[in-house]
Amino acid sequence: MRGPTLLASLAWLCSLACVGGSPVDSRPVARVTVTPRTATVTAPGATVQFAAVALDASGNPMEGTEFLWKSEDLSIATVDHSGLATAKAYGTTTITASARGALGGAVLAVNQHLQLTFLTQPGTAEGQVAFDPTIRVAIQDGFGNTVTDVLADVTIDLYVDPIGAALSGATTVRAVGGIATFSDLSLALPGDGFVLEARSAGVPSAPSERFSVRLTFVQTSAAFFHTCAVTVARFAYCWGWNDRGQLGDGSIATRSTPTPVKGGLHFLQVSAAVYHTCGVTTASDAYCWGTGDNGRLGDGTVNNRFIPTRVKGGLSFVQVSTQNIHTCALTTDHAAYCWGLNDVGQLGDGTTDQRLEPTLVIGGLRLAQISAGGGHTCGVTMDRAARCWGGNSSGRLGDGTTVNRLIPTPVAGGLSFIQVSAGGGFTCGVTPDHAAYCWGFNEEGQLGDGTTTDRFTPTPVQGGVSFVHVTAGGLHACGVTTGSAAYCWGWNVGGGLGDGTTTTRLIPTPVQGTLAFADVSAAVHHTCGVTTDRVAYCWGSNESGQLGDGSTESSLTPARVVH
Repeated sequence: MRGPTLLASLAWLCSLACVGGSPVDSRPVARVTVTPRTATVTAPGATVQFAAVALDASGNPMEGTEFLWKSEDLSIATVDHSGLATAKAYGTTTITASARGALGGAVLAVNQHLQLTFLTQPGTAEGQVAFDPTIRVAIQDGFGNTVTDVLADVTIDLYVDPIGAALSGATTVRAVGGIATFSDLSLALPGDGFVLEARSAGVPSAPSERFSVRLTFVQTSAAFFHTCAVTVARFAYCWGWNDRGQLGDGSIATRSTPTPVKGGLHFLQVSAAVYHTCGVTTASDAYCWGTGDNGRLGDGTVNNRFIPTRVKGGLSFVQVSTQNIHTCALTTDHAAYCWGLNDVGQLGDGTTDQRLEPTLVIGGLRLAQISAGGGHTCGVTMDRAARCWGGNSSGRLGDGTTVNRLIPTPVAGGLSFIQVSAGGGFTCGVTPDHAAYCWGFNEEGQLGDGTTTDRFTPTPVQGGVSFVHVTAGGLHACGVTTGSAAYCWGWNVGGGLGDGTTTTRLIPTPVQGTLAFADVSAAVHHTCGVTTDRVAYCWGSNESGQLGDGSTESSLTPARVVH
């Protein structure tokens, strides 16, 4: 009976001092090593087998030691009693093994081969409009699968920027479900060859495909040496001479390509004059910028403004018209207001007093359209009668005299008009049956009647052309026909007639080319227009970049504005 009893005793002692049938080393554990020291897996669900060894003070392995395994971040990975770690999400955690107060660890990273991919990207974008489709960048594994549980910020920058543009909108967003969505990114300046770059910490950056930014125009307004326009998205752009801040970009730098007017305002219409510009917003507010001499900005001061400044008075406007040193506008209830210099009564308030803010034109007229000219103003009433007021040298008011008028005075002849345009020293208009008439100063043939004789009353423009719109400039005029063709006449020294010559024309002459125009605007030395497919063209003198084609070379035929 002694044998069995002895064997049972030994088994009992081994159960206290052995592990797995091996004797337990009772010496103190100096340190624990875990292998591998670092491990990386590419996706949740992957496993890594870690192993631990206990070492004594001399660095010798100690047999039969039990370890307690632990993951410091259970959301990234878990580990079982044998050291088998299972990835749960993308990130990094430390796997530790402890024994008798000693601790060792290894790093487990669940992020190998992550990549950024543009799911959507711009093709051709409109200036200042959020990219469409919305930019979406995915964080993916090496197999192209979107990593839905990753927590990371993604940043987008301009990687290729050929013209020095800048992204607007939120350029850094947090990925949700592995996808970062950039809902408001845009570029303001037109150009080609832009490339975006997506970046995220620890992940290789990724470029987008090349894309372009375009401007789609709906209206232009040409002035002395600068031009302004409105895009289909209702943003205002200006280019050309800028010594008084008339471009509204916050500087006095001359620009040879369209530059956005600051402030992010949405404009219905803009009107450019020699040294200032004004516009009406979609909220029916009037804003002006440039030189403030004589109160032409209507903000109650004579200060220069380099960005749009709201016109005083709290009025709601639908149209504004600028010229030289005064401005006029129509309210939503068709009342006429003017401000600025009033030396010859061009403000129509019955005085010659300068006004620093909008002043009601006398007479209680309800106007459908208004046009400020060189020292005079004209408008069309709701019942299509033409009225003019202000300086009347050479008969520019069309009332049959050369007497200045301080209040609106009927244009002679009893004609009905759908539109009038007051120029430097003359006026033109279009009747409901599409006939064009002009009156006033005619030294350069700007009245289009085949002569250089001043006319004190409306005189038919010759040539048998049917017009829907006319524009009177400094010494020339232009119009758009019922067939969308552009014609110009008058002074042509700078090539502002667009017929490929510098020959003055006494009757309407076609603008060279086959472009179909929706609108034209005549200045002093140049003319601009918008085609029916909403592309802007300018022609004539270009010493200050007023043609907007990126150069300062004049053009005798329509040159496309950079868009």
